[in-house]
Amino acid sequence: MVKDYYKVLGLSEVAFPVAIQSSFQELIFKLHPRMSKDSDTEKYLELFEAFEILSNIEYRDSYDNLRNRNVKLQESGLLDNLLDEKDLEGIEDCRSTSVKKANYYAKLNYSELMDSQLLSKPKGSGGMLVKLIGISFVLIGSPILVVFFHISVVEIVILIVGVTFYYSFMKWVFAD
Repeated sequence: MVKDYYKVLGLSEVAFPVAIQSSFQELIFKLHPRMSKDSDTEKYLELFEAFEILSNIEYRDSYDNLRNRNVKLQESGLLDNLLDEKDLEGIEDCRSTSVKKANYYAKLNYSELMDSQLLSKPKGSGGMLVKLIGISFVLIGSPILVVFFHISVVEIVILIVGVTFYYSFMKWVFAD
């Protein structure tokens, strides 16, 4: 049977990489051996394993395909043919990497953990969609406004300033 790594991180199957990263960062404090009285080594290692698999696009695709095959096999009643994580290509490398990382980060205290690269924000999180919407609105929307709605250039400048402030606000909200 395949472990449910999404459940380990408390996420759905359609979670974005940003959600995977933030869920992992929240859970690491709850399960960290030096910061939690209720720390469980097995759950801590499982957390790192789940993060390693779900944060890597290739591993995640393979894992999702494996899970979907198992669901289809279960629906067909072919329970003897179920696959497990060992059937994932490169899973042993991923597991050994996750164990090494878990052991390394388990030795860190709170301030060292906070300074570590592990808790840095993922690159490109949030804001990209807002940038694309803002740029496309200015490039496409401005000529349309001038031609069809007879809006003056001053009004377009005001509109561009408004979009810029909106973008800045959204960037602040998504903490890009």
